[in-house]
Order: sequence, then C-alpha cells, then structure tokens
Amino acid sequence: MKRKPTFELLREKRELHVVIPENGRRFRISFKERADCLWFVRVYPRHPSASDKNQAYVGAHRMISRATLDDWLSRLKLTAAPKIKK
Repeated sequence: MKRKPTFELLREKRELHVVIPENGRRFRISFKERADCLWFVRVYPRHPSASDKNQAYVGAHRMISRATLDDWLSRLKLTAAPKIKK
C-alpha cells in the first residue's frame, strides 16, 4: 500500500494501520472526535515495547490539534492490517 494517511481518511475509517518509514514501527491509530472540532488519537503498537508505557498516546485517547495531526500523518505510510492467525 503506497497511499499516505490523511485526516479525512482517518476520520472516515476511524482506525488506520500505519508504519513509520524511518524505523519500520507499525501501529494502529484509533480516532475519535467531538463536535467536529476536537480530535482524539490513540496509538496501538503492533509489537509493544517497554518504552511504550511512557508514551501518552499509547495509554489512552489524547486530544491533538488538527495541525499537529496533519503533520504527523504526513510522515507515516498506510499498511495492510495484520493477518489474524486461526
């Protein structure tokens, strides 16, 4: 998948699987909004590490400004959802 995540896509899907190109870390972004003007994001690492417990966005949905969210999404790439093992 080559597309970049966008605010509009995240808003529509409510959840996106992404990767940070610089280090290969994969995670899922969960999105919530209130009154079309407050945005909240939570990150679910695909492979959690010890350092994740210090990351505010891993612990809960946190408010984020639209400009910050747009900038962050521009540095990520979409990936396919991980396959569920049966």
